[in-house]
Amino acid sequence: MRKSIILLLIILNIGCKQTTVSNVELKEEVLKNDSKINLTESNDLSKDKFLKSQVDDYMKAILGRNLDLVYDYCYPDIILWAEDKYPDMVKNKEDFKKVFLEPMKKLSELEKDKETSVEYEIGEITKRLHSDDGIAMIYLIVSSITIKHKLEERKNGDEYVAISFDGGENWKFMIKDIEMTKEILSYKFSEKSINKLLN
Repeated sequence: MRKSIILLLIILNIGCKQTTVSNVELKEEVLKNDSKINLTESNDLSKDKFLKSQVDDYMKAILGRNLDLVYDYCYPDIILWAEDKYPDMVKNKEDFKKVFLEPMKKLSELEKDKETSVEYEIGEITKRLHSDDGIAMIYLIVSSITIKHKLEERKNGDEYVAISFDGGENWKFMIKDIEMTKEILSYKFSEKSINKLLN
């Protein structure tokens, strides 16, 4: 049982996080711009409720093993990054789901054990960055998953990167991992903005 719990925590660390059931496309004006997007720190709290609500939906999708919904919540450039980094393993959407998301089905094995429960908690937003026009946003938010088995309890908390290209109405997610996050965000965001986020 202990091995299953540890495996699940590793899987959830690798998995990507994202929110947006409507699959909102990135704004054309952002993507047509050849230069990288610059962001500055912000104290605007007005979009926090949208973000937290969508993180909640995302976490429910993970625990419910809804791979299609989890995929919809993934920041799209994760797939580009995976195709570049692992060309033999990831060639399309289905490959990505199989390699990165399918392992979440391990939750089913834990769920069969009546003495095991899996819970999540959404924490604080630790950083807010906005573009000057308010279209592009990147936030950091803390979330944790707790697996309880009999008297044993394992809690795994992480910061997640949340990205919006529609002024904070809809969000996409990925785990904050310094190297991976830099590489993925560098497709669209300036190095200066990425450093502000990660430092």
